[in-house]
Amino acid sequence: MSDFHPIGFRLMATALAHADTRDLLPTIRVPTLLVWGDADAR
Repeated sequence: MSDFHPIGFRLMATALAHADTRDLLPTIRVPTLLVWGDADAR
């Protein structure tokens, strides 16, 4: 935890939230459960 930098994490989380990675879904080769709701923005 001593290497944890909140600003760096925030930048990484923001980048992940805005990335469209739907094209990667067909490459998932293990059983996967996706859970979401109608009101989910991401």
